[in-house]
Amino acid sequence: MFYKQIFDFDFSKLDYFLISLFVLLGFIGLLVLTTASVHFSDSLYGNPTYILNKQLFHLFLGLIFLITIFLIPLNL
Repeated sequence: MFYKQIFDFDFSKLDYFLISLFVLLGFIGLLVLTTASVHFSDSLYGNPTYILNKQLFHLFLGLIFLITIFLIPLNL
């Protein structure tokens, strides 16, 4: 029954401007972080993209949790 509510979700109610703004700001933040921390990450960890990879992992983990919480119906 819970799965039926997930697959019957009306995607026309989503605010695509807000979602695209969230994604755009997230990737701009990653770009700024990467350009600022390449030398620091290389000198500290020996890998210039170590901090970027760590932040990407946490970004995608947060997106998975966001989608999971978003799909839980409010009226259980």
